Amino acid sequence: MAWNLRVQEHATKRAHLFTERSGMHKRLWLSVVAVAIGAALLVAAGFASPANSSISGAKSSFAGAKTGGTLRLNMSSSDVDYIDPALAYYQLSWDILYIACRPLLNYPDKPSPAGSRLFPDGAAAFPKVSNGGKLYTFKIRSGMKFSNGVPITAKSYKAAFDRDANPKMESPAVPFFSDIVGATDAQGNPKTPVSGVKAKGLTLSVRLTKAGPDILSRMAMLFFCPVPAPGQKGAPSVTSQGVNTFPGSGPYYVAARTPGGPILIKRNKFYKGPRPHNASAISVVSVNTN
Repeated sequence: MAWNLRVQEHATKRAHLFTERSGMHKRLWLSVVAVAIGAALLVAAGFASPANSSISGAKSSFAGAKTGGTLRLNMSSSDVDYIDPALAYYQLSWDILYIACRPLLNYPDKPSPAGSRLFPDGAAAFPKVSNGGKLYTFKIRSGMKFSNGVPITAKSYKAAFDRDANPKMESPAVPFFSDIVGATDAQGNPKTPVSGVKAKGLTLSVRLTKAGPDILSRMAMLFFCPVPAPGQKGAPSVTSQGVNTFPGSGPYYVAARTPGGPILIKRNKFYKGPRPHNASAISVVSVNTN
């Protein structure tokens, strides 16, 4: 299909940027917070996480900072490409999605080298690997909720895979999970789910066509940000135009976005994880510096 060839070419050209980006989007937000505090531009002092966080490896260094208020950021960029996790691929887009998403595995809010080591975020632990490295079984962390109050379960993560694979999305994520059983079939039929991704309660299994030693790093990509499943409140529509808001699973969520205009990000009151979330809201405005 023509669209599949387009996204394959697009992703192939940009795939080499992923490793670099995984550190870049964290460093940007950490730098923004530090600079904003130093320049007294904050009403809220950073994205600090609760001091009593229990998730190893994920604690932030901003504990004890002032809470509340609105952080206003002027970014020198024309706009994000998309705010939809199935489509977004620009640097600024991923910067925003990084704080709105809770992928199965994530990178700590720390500088390298600690910030380059994966930790279980949406998953309660690293997956059990079996069948010669072709089956990964994740236990989803219990008690998580989207910003609209909908519980986050294994089907929330499966919904992301099925949506990415839907040919109506034309998602650049396609090449990053083409080795999952059933992914190719799903990409050819909008009514076909990815059969190799199974969800039951808090258990998610991912079956590969062959051993994929880099699958854990791929699961940290923001294309696999959980979303409410079809039929649930807040389930995003399937469209190649993307959505401008969706329920967040991370410490924040995108409350409003005007293409070419400002983006309003608000704190997810249901988020109980360790990641920074002191500011009540974040207003992102793109500024033309030419």
